[in-house]
Amino acid sequence: MSVESAGWLDALALALPQFKLSAGRLDRFVCAMNPDGSVEVHEPVANVRLRVVPTQEHAAADMPWSSHLLAEPDDHAAPPPVAAPLDDRVVALFDRCSEISAASDARAACTIALNIVREFVPANAGAVIMTTPDGARLEFISAFGPQSQKVVGSTLPLNHGIVGFIRDFPVGVIVKDVHRDARFGGGVDRSSGYTTRSLLAVPVRTANGPTAGCLELLNSQDGFLPRDLETTATIASALGAWLGGSQN
Repeated sequence: MSVESAGWLDALALALPQFKLSAGRLDRFVCAMNPDGSVEVHEPVANVRLRVVPTQEHAAADMPWSSHLLAEPDDHAAPPPVAAPLDDRVVALFDRCSEISAASDARAACTIALNIVREFVPANAGAVIMTTPDGARLEFISAFGPQSQKVVGSTLPLNHGIVGFIRDFPVGVIVKDVHRDARFGGGVDRSSGYTTRSLLAVPVRTANGPTAGCLELLNSQDGFLPRDLETTATIASALGAWLGGSQN
């Protein structure tokens, strides 16, 4: 089975009904961006895997994200796993996420979330980037790693880079080489002096609300894995729950 569309998200949305999945919950999908322009998509609950790739005539395009894309199922997907008791790592993760609920304000909640994700996902740097209260910009609320003091408090346009993409399309992404991804802005690297090579980012969403921002990690020495993205998404979900509760 294959479908064609003018963008990889559109192609994905057209393919999902074939697997009895809804395109309305894109935040459930783990998406890994490959240097060749293809996208590996995993829905962990139903254990469905898809590959979205450029059509042959556009495979060599310099801007793969603007080309026609082809969505095709992964015939080598593993069978659904047998249910098993929660392991110690998962239990520890959920225990740590409960610490976010004790935060005194949004900045503290973001910092706690970052401290937790650092313990579970190896990365050289990371940040929580949120929409400003007036909705006009994206702001670095908390960060860790080299040059992090230079980015905290700085702002970006709403549509800037991969963060802006996640704000518009709330999916988690792994980008193995940001310099081969047309969405990567590079402005923060230039202003801070830090060099981003790989990136993992997930949306921060409040319950039934818009995407409030994103939690991102940079430069994993061994490469980010799908399980790292799922772990980070769990922490981002706890942060989004705190933010939603603080607004009530």
